[in-house]
Amino acid sequence: MKRAGIVIFVVLGLIILFMLFNPYKERTTVGILLPTDDVDAHFDARVGFLTAMKKLPKDVHFIDVDYTSTTLVSAMKKAVEEGVEYFVSDGYSSDLEKIDGFLERAHSILIETTVTNPTMLKKAKFAFTLSPTDDVQAEAIATYLKQMGFKDVVIVKDTTNLVYVNYLAGEILKDLSGIKAKSIFLSETGKIVHSPDVFVLIMSPEHAVETVENLKEKFPNSAFLGSDWTFHSLLLEHIQVVKGMVTIAFVDPFYLQSTLNQEISHDNLVLTPAAVLAYNALKVAYVLAKEKVSYKEVKQYLNSHSFFGVGNSFTFNGIHATTPIYFYRITAAGFKLAWEFGGKS
Repeated sequence: MKRAGIVIFVVLGLIILFMLFNPYKERTTVGILLPTDDVDAHFDARVGFLTAMKKLPKDVHFIDVDYTSTTLVSAMKKAVEEGVEYFVSDGYSSDLEKIDGFLERAHSILIETTVTNPTMLKKAKFAFTLSPTDDVQAEAIATYLKQMGFKDVVIVKDTTNLVYVNYLAGEILKDLSGIKAKSIFLSETGKIVHSPDVFVLIMSPEHAVETVENLKEKFPNSAFLGSDWTFHSLLLEHIQVVKGMVTIAFVDPFYLQSTLNQEISHDNLVLTPAAVLAYNALKVAYVLAKEKVSYKEVKQYLNSHSFFGVGNSFTFNGIHATTPIYFYRITAAGFKLAWEFGGKS
């Protein structure tokens, strides 16, 4: 009995010591915002989040925060009540319109993977993105079009994600001052009567495939350029339709062939550009949570530190990362890097 009492005493002592000095007892929590009504569109980002979670230390707690297009704010409110201080998301620019003012009221921080609208990011406050913002993308697109010698440009916009498509189209038109250019919605393509030098597609990859197929038949001599939303491996499944088209992404192909990509391929997964940005976004959120950076300090912190992502380091310039903009041409062999723009603060 005496020996048993000693064992119990020792065990209790160890438990108390663990509770007092356990490095994980007060882990900061990061909420990963996951849309449940558009799972397929965000599958690549989920791969990136999952890969980062497996690689990162366990001193920060990660939880899933599921939401639908109508429950984003309520899901975030509930998460904050449960102790979430930092969020990471693969959302749309239009999502930020829904959480106007919430982050400031909740003293929370949001790291986005591919949100690009600078107006919405600034309005949301304490939201930052791993992607170049649309004013930068517009400048890149306009510069590319001018270098290619295009004199007649038609921008075709999707009828969804309007915050993104309208802003980007408007910025491109401003940067193309002096060049014949106009912007129309996808539903208006039947009204086009002349063959422009190039169509700029600001739309989902699914709509891009359909649009290129329809317009190529009528305007075989026109070129096609897709925005960052258009870039997706789905395009390669329709190579006969989109071959020769150029589209934009924010990840260098060199890093898509990293050892990390080879490692996760054993699970039949792959790090696409969207997955790489999600991986990097979660690493940034992890650092902020580990260092317990407050919402008031976050902008200064992000803009004064360098972060290491998949294969390369990056910094922040204001509300966005200083990621280069890559122009890929679609060939029979896949995406081939055609041109690069920016990347420095």
